[in-house]
Amino acid sequence: MTDVINNLKNVQTNFRNVQNNLKSVKDELNKKTDKFLKTLKPKLRGYFHAIGFFTTLVILIPFIVCFFYWKFDLNILLYFAVQLTTFGISATYHIYKFSETSKKIMQRLDHMSIFLLISGTQTAVLNNTPKKFDVDIKWSIWLSWLVAFIGIVRKACIHECFSFTDVAIYIVHGCLVSFSFKTLMAFYLFDLIFVILGGVFYILGGFIIGFEWPDPKPEIYGFHELFHTLTLLGNSCFSIVVFKSYFYRSV
Repeated sequence: MTDVINNLKNVQTNFRNVQNNLKSVKDELNKKTDKFLKTLKPKLRGYFHAIGFFTTLVILIPFIVCFFYWKFDLNILLYFAVQLTTFGISATYHIYKFSETSKKIMQRLDHMSIFLLISGTQTAVLNNTPKKFDVDIKWSIWLSWLVAFIGIVRKACIHECFSFTDVAIYIVHGCLVSFSFKTLMAFYLFDLIFVILGGVFYILGGFIIGFEWPDPKPEIYGFHELFHTLTLLGNSCFSIVVFKSYFYRSV
């Protein structure tokens, strides 16, 4: 009788061990599944910035004609250059597959280019937008490019994905102009509205990429695609100001 009881206890112990092993296998399988799903990119990843790249390229063509036959503007040329750089690198990095080493390099370039876009945009907006009264904008431009230089060097030395530190640096960098209330008040109302609206789109996009939320449809259009959409909307607002100012100042 004692042997039977001991055998039953052994069976019970073995059964519990099997249960625990199955649970461990299940947990490990779930972890690997989650890790694999995270490597899958949404179908639209990168395509919004690809659209931004080719749209910018098309808009650049008539401006090149204007540069030759009407008025050359270095600030607008810079603005086009940083847009093409940022959208081109972003689209390439997010759409195509790379080896691990190349992927890390492209990711760094992608994050570095954001600093170029911010400073290039601020330079074009500050230099080209007509003002209601004289205001010193040189310090804002120099400070913007200093922050961009520091940010690029940081990204070159420290490899990491988007973090809240990055988001905070990008937002502060983008808001440098707003730190000078006098500079903002020098803008005419039309330009001021679009500058503020563009900033709101960019800041909203920054929070979304930082919190990774909302994530509408991860397999097709996730939080990253929403971030890219908002950057295009923000860029469009600044483009309206910069391009309008070019033709307004050239008349």
